Amino acid sequence: MDTIGTVHMLWTNQLIPNPDNPRKDLGDIGELEKSIRKNGIMQNLTVVPADDDMNEFVVLIGHRRLEAAKAAGICKVPCVIAEGLTREEQLAIMLEENMQRNDLTVLEQAESFQMMIELGNTIESLTEKTGFSESTIRHRLKIAELDSEMLRKREEDPDLQLSLTDLYELEKIKSLETRNSVLGAAISGEDLRRRARNAAAQEKVDEAFERCAAIMQQAGLKPAGKDVKSWSAGLDRVWSDELNNPELIRMLKDKLEELDTETKYIYLRDYGRIFIMKKKKPQKHEMTEEEKRRKELDKRRKAFVEIQKAYDRRRHDFILNELQGSKLTEEQKQEIMTRAIEILLRYGQGTSITAAETAAYVEEIDRWKVTDEQKEATLNMEPWVVILAAADYDMSLYSGMYRMIIQYNGEINTKLAEEIKEIYNLLTKYGYEMEPEEKAMLDGMHELYGEG
Repeated sequence: MDTIGTVHMLWTNQLIPNPDNPRKDLGDIGELEKSIRKNGIMQNLTVVPADDDMNEFVVLIGHRRLEAAKAAGICKVPCVIAEGLTREEQLAIMLEENMQRNDLTVLEQAESFQMMIELGNTIESLTEKTGFSESTIRHRLKIAELDSEMLRKREEDPDLQLSLTDLYELEKIKSLETRNSVLGAAISGEDLRRRARNAAAQEKVDEAFERCAAIMQQAGLKPAGKDVKSWSAGLDRVWSDELNNPELIRMLKDKLEELDTETKYIYLRDYGRIFIMKKKKPQKHEMTEEEKRRKELDKRRKAFVEIQKAYDRRRHDFILNELQGSKLTEEQKQEIMTRAIEILLRYGQGTSITAAETAAYVEEIDRWKVTDEQKEATLNMEPWVVILAAADYDMSLYSGMYRMIIQYNGEINTKLAEEIKEIYNLLTKYGYEMEPEEKAMLDGMHELYGEG
């Protein structure tokens, strides 16, 4: 065989499937087999020599044609022999060929790019060799980091229907373990996007706490014991802020400069917030047992109110960010609006549905602080969101302290908790996940309940 590049009829038993072929599953070759039986092979295969004697050849392009020809009983197939190609050049050719035909799954594309990176290519060189943009390649390489077996099963799940956009959401999560966990737990593309956004937000909060902890330790503050709470007896709160506050680090540093160098301070994380605490000074007045009990109850109620407000905010963020941004059907929107109206009529405390009330809910500010621009913006909201916002606002502490679940005796207001559960029942149906503390708060099992 003297000529490289011309067409040769080669025996099928001389041809070896390429182990680097990006396409692992050749799919159904039934129709192709029928076509080959009727018309023969209309397009040549491309092969490379497997050895110097050219007794065997590795298939570069045409794996499906080869298998269909074998199934059709054809012993020889037309092949063009290519020579002098490096392994990465062969892989690039196979990759481009399959991608042009949209034959590869997302995972197959990802694994192929990863293989070429491992062979010494850069993202820039892959762009030149394959014609794909740098952003596409970067996205695929991120997908290649995922658990391949899990992703393959998820791709094959007809109920899941993952899109590339869904998988791109996972890139927002830094932890590979968390990415795989979200991928495995998702029940739909929309659910995966929601879980990914929540996980990424949680990572940011965790990172914020780690940064704050490092700054505070450098300033001489000690971490509190694991059983110490922000409401623990014997401690006074010096400072507190939410961990998702973008100004957190600056505000913490400002506070640290104000601290008394003679006082010993501790820090802790509680309810999505960071706290700086100090030991209470000895009381000159000897408090009676009843005074101590009432003071402890008051402290517990104040701590409970902060927790309740934090979960009010969590529902608020879910409604305006996750639920409003999801792809709901018109039937689902109608169902949400109907249930929200029912909650307002049955349990409402007189919340009016106005532009000012809605803007106050959206912006989390008092009604009298709402601007005309903020009122105007509410006119672009869909009716179901406005009604749901009104129902949720009416169930929150933002509408008034009469929505406080803990009573003055430290016990749960069962009737009020059952009413608030109605908004939770509606939201959980559409993807809201209650935290254990939220459930304990509504079921009367939270550690802050009781007479102390």
